[in-house]
Amino acid sequence: MGTRHAPPAIKPAYSHGILGKFLHLAGAQWIRDGLHTVFLIYLARQSTSDYGEFMVAFGLASIVLFLGEFGLNQPLVASLSKKFTHKGDILAQYTLLKGGIMTAGWLGVLVFVLWQDYTAGLTNLVLVISAGVGLEALASSFFVAIRVEGRQDLEARIRALAAVLGYGWGLALLIAGAAPHWIALFKLIENGVNLIGGVLLALAKTDFTGLTLKRKSLARTWATAKSGAVFVLMALAAILYNKANVYFLQGQAGPVKVAQYSATWELVDGVSILVSNLLLRSVLYPLFVRLWKNDKAEFTRLAGDCVRWLIGVSLPVMFVLYAESDRIIGTIYGGAYHEAMWM
Repeated sequence: MGTRHAPPAIKPAYSHGILGKFLHLAGAQWIRDGLHTVFLIYLARQSTSDYGEFMVAFGLASIVLFLGEFGLNQPLVASLSKKFTHKGDILAQYTLLKGGIMTAGWLGVLVFVLWQDYTAGLTNLVLVISAGVGLEALASSFFVAIRVEGRQDLEARIRALAAVLGYGWGLALLIAGAAPHWIALFKLIENGVNLIGGVLLALAKTDFTGLTLKRKSLARTWATAKSGAVFVLMALAAILYNKANVYFLQGQAGPVKVAQYSATWELVDGVSILVSNLLLRSVLYPLFVRLWKNDKAEFTRLAGDCVRWLIGVSLPVMFVLYAESDRIIGTIYGGAYHEAMWM
């Protein structure tokens, strides 16, 4: 009798836990977005002018966030994905660099609002919101370290807690009728919790030995700044392109017109952020970087699959927003935002 050979094993196609990681982050994002939506809708229905000023502040604060975060998180993922690196040292470098960029961006916003001769109330609101949003850039460094380890579930818990505490403060003071700059402290609370939680989790749940910044690291920090300059410029161009209308409307027509434009923008941005921020940047990008270094065949297969189903999901969403935007905006924001329905 001949020896019967077992059939060759077939390598299974792994899912890499994409859906689970996405759902963890999406759950935290939905909590935050739900609270953010309640906050903005209540504010919009209370005062069109105050809503417009808050949207101007968020628009300027997003410059600080993009400068500090978007330009450096991508190379940080690649650096932390290497097998033999001093990860704590790398994380300290990037955090130091982000802190410098964030401070420069905040000072740039200060110069801009003084140049535009904004009212004292709007100036205070912009500066407080910008400082709070800027902290998210620092917190994201530690969240990137957690994502590289595949622990998006831990990030989601911290983000959910931070959103509840921050927006809880904002809603409570908004209902109580507090001044806008006191209400705006909710961003400092939210992202302060994110930063503290991110640091503690990165040290406890990863293989970092510490966040030491060695003397040689200062030279590498400068090299990182130069190599990341293209990302910073891309981010700055994108945010100026997206928010230029807000700054123009504020200067030419005042906060009421900003409110009309922002109602439409918030609807579209709320849908797109799930894909652009959560799925692409926080789940797929770290996974693609790791696969590109270790398994290019699996990278090619997964990238093709993702393109196909992303297109399939996006088309019906675009159609619904196009066809029903007038009813959606009217239901959410009320009749005072009739101009926004046609944007």
